[in-house]
Amino acid sequence: MVGAVKSENNQKAKQFKSYLITHGKGTEMAKCSYCDKGVSFGIKVSHSHRRSNRMWKPNIKRVAAVVDGSPRRVHVCTRCLRDGKVVRA
Repeated sequence: MVGAVKSENNQKAKQFKSYLITHGKGTEMAKCSYCDKGVSFGIKVSHSHRRSNRMWKPNIKRVAAVVDGSPRRVHVCTRCLRDGKVVRA
């Protein structure tokens, strides 16, 4: 029962994401529209071993890409650009 609910929610999330990409509405600035690569968090450790929080941001570019046959501006990480997952307009 729980697995069916998870897969249904996952499917709805994918549909919503494709809707956002299709209609030109970005989800977030620091997140790839195709692979959902986003900000990751960790701890910075100095030489004296003092610890403080930090975050790593992905290399996101705003490019014109062909989405469902029409050019749209989307936020895409450079790995998706390099791997050819995005067709530039």
